[in-house]
Amino acid sequence: MFGFSLTKILVLAVIIAAIVYGFRWLERTGKAKRSKGGAATEEMAECPVCGAYVAAAGAADCGRADCPYG
Repeated sequence: MFGFSLTKILVLAVIIAAIVYGFRWLERTGKAKRSKGGAATEEMAECPVCGAYVAAAGAADCGRADCPYG
């Protein structure tokens, strides 16, 4: 009824291995694409008054009276 021959077992092992390696390959290529198209980085600078890190370009007033960006 369900005859298990060496050929059938080898074919099944090859199919399972192809599926496992296929998913690993898809995962690697997906990570590579996500890392290349990720969000842009921005230079940060420490505020000399309060010590908080703000964007170096276009920093906004934090509301303190002695804020250098106001």
